Amino acid sequence: MNGIDCIRHRRRIFARRSRVKILLVDDTPENLISLEAALDMLGEELVLARSGTEALRHLLDNDFAAILLDVKMPDMDGFETAELIRNRPRSRQTPILFLTGYKNEEHLFRGYDLGAVDFLFKPIVPEVLRSKVAVFVELSRKADLLREQALALVQQTKVLQKAELRFRSLLEAAPDAMVICHEDGTIALVNSRAESLFLQSRDELLGRNIRDLVPAWNYELARA
Repeated sequence: MNGIDCIRHRRRIFARRSRVKILLVDDTPENLISLEAALDMLGEELVLARSGTEALRHLLDNDFAAILLDVKMPDMDGFETAELIRNRPRSRQTPILFLTGYKNEEHLFRGYDLGAVDFLFKPIVPEVLRSKVAVFVELSRKADLLREQALALVQQTKVLQKAELRFRSLLEAAPDAMVICHEDGTIALVNSRAESLFLQSRDELLGRNIRDLVPAWNYELARA
C-alpha cells in the first residue's frame, strides 16, 4: 500500500466513525494554521478561534474533546480564558492544553491550578502534539460511548417497565384465577380472582409456595 492509498484508507476509516471536536485558540493566524496542519491527520473536526472571547462563544453550543489554548493573547490571555471555561458547567471538565513560548514556573503553577492537563512549549513538535491530543480524543470517544450505552439502558428499562405493566394489567383482567410461580413453586404474581379463590390477600399469597395451596402442583420445563 503506497502513501496515497494509506491516506485514502485512513480517510475511509474516519468517515465511518463520528468525529469529535477539538478547539484551537491562538491570536496568530500562522500558529493556527500550523496547529491545524499538525492535527489534520487525526481526522477530527478542528474549530479555530483567534481570541479567548471567540473561544468562549464556540463553547456555548459545542462540546470539545480538548482545547489547545495559547497563553499569551491580547485583551484576554489564556489563563483568563481558562478560568472562564472552568466556571461554565458544560466545559468544566474539558481538557485544556496550554501553548506557550517560554517556561515559567509561576505560569506552570497557575496553569495547573486552573485545571490544565498539560503544557506544550513552542515551537510545537507535530508528532508530540498529535500523540497528546489523540489520547484525549480517544477518552472523549469512550465517554460518548458510555453515555450512549447508559441512555440505551435507560430506554430499555422503560420498555421493560411498560411491558411489565401491560402484563400485570392482562393478568388482572383475566376471568380466571391466575398464579405465576418460579421454578421452585414460589408465588411471584397473582390476580384478584386468585385472592378470592384461596381466600387470602395478595400480600399473603406472594412469596408462599404454591404446593401449600395446590399440593399436586408440579413444574415441568417445556421442551421444543
